[in-house]
Amino acid sequence: MKCPARPCGLGVPTDVDYERQARGAEFQVLTRSPLDDMQLTWRGGYRWNSQRDTNPDSLLPDPNPLARLKLTQEGPMLEARLDKQLSSGAALLAGVAWYQQQTSVSGLLTAVNFAPPPAVIYTPFADRYTRDLVTGYADWEKRLDDRLWLLVGGRVAVASDANPVLLPRVRLRYKPSTDSALVLLTRPVLADNAAELAPQDEWASRSFGSPVVLDRGGYNQSYELQYELQPADGSSVRLTVFHRDLRNLLVSLEDPAWAVGAGRPELGKASVQGIEAEYERWLTSRLSGGVWVRWADADNRDAGFPDVPYEPSLRAQARLDYLDEAGWRVALMWNHVGRRWADLANTNRLGAFDTLDFSIARQFDLHTDAFIAVENLLDEEYQVYQDYPERGRRAYAGLRYRF
Repeated sequence: MKCPARPCGLGVPTDVDYERQARGAEFQVLTRSPLDDMQLTWRGGYRWNSQRDTNPDSLLPDPNPLARLKLTQEGPMLEARLDKQLSSGAALLAGVAWYQQQTSVSGLLTAVNFAPPPAVIYTPFADRYTRDLVTGYADWEKRLDDRLWLLVGGRVAVASDANPVLLPRVRLRYKPSTDSALVLLTRPVLADNAAELAPQDEWASRSFGSPVVLDRGGYNQSYELQYELQPADGSSVRLTVFHRDLRNLLVSLEDPAWAVGAGRPELGKASVQGIEAEYERWLTSRLSGGVWVRWADADNRDAGFPDVPYEPSLRAQARLDYLDEAGWRVALMWNHVGRRWADLANTNRLGAFDTLDFSIARQFDLHTDAFIAVENLLDEEYQVYQDYPERGRRAYAGLRYRF
């Protein structure tokens, strides 16, 4: 990763020698064993990733004191899930997952020496620690009558360096007609989550990119009311009203790709409330189109309810998808991000921006496909973070093979 060729804003590293390299690998084994009216699923594996940052002239011309950084995270994982059909016509699902993350970090810091030579002082640093994480989950679901379904469950996370978190998961689904559904639900999102076999709620509102992340021990409890209509013409309409309570947040006030080791303010409490609307339809037998719009208000409850930095009030997306029998898949997507505040005090606002993405792929058989994807096709200049311009047009290509 290098600084963009276009002029960088004030405070951005303009040193083209600054580079970041990332590598990683993961190995997993999955097995299923039927046991009478139950099914037991096991998952085990090992994950490894490494990041290296190099900044040879860390003091001149840019002020970043980090000359070198190496960060490695690795560890084993194990998960078991049990599915059981109950005699009452209900279903029970439960599981537990464990992940041990071993982290090592080392590097070299530089500082100007105002005393006699040498002019620069180099200080090495190193640290290593291990983090154990256990996630448990359970769901009970039953059809109450011809139109009504109820799900009750919960999620628990226990980390060796954070307070335990126990949260509910409830969903009540009612079908007033064959082509419509009304859903009331609450669902948790855990920062400390080792589970990969836990079910995802297909009725939950869509995820969206955000610069706000959950810190250790953090969570997001979402409350949602949703209406969906799927008439016989092949279209789909979904309306969602939501409120989310968030705990233990980290907010990046600078681009983390450049501001290595920069301070990230922590918010103890925040809330997000808003509405989403989504419409999809098959235009022909091979071409479909869709539009999604979300308006939201994100409040920093730690400081008298100013807006959370970098959370836009308006986000929107429109896309066209083409799919044929020969295995060709083509997608064109327009993305809009509205204005948002760039500081905790809400005194500096960034403008809205739009980008266009394109991808084309060909699936040759059940195992092999190739793809080409271009993000920001029109090479628009925009800033997600203040004074940190994005890298412009980005292209990816690859060949995937599934065993």
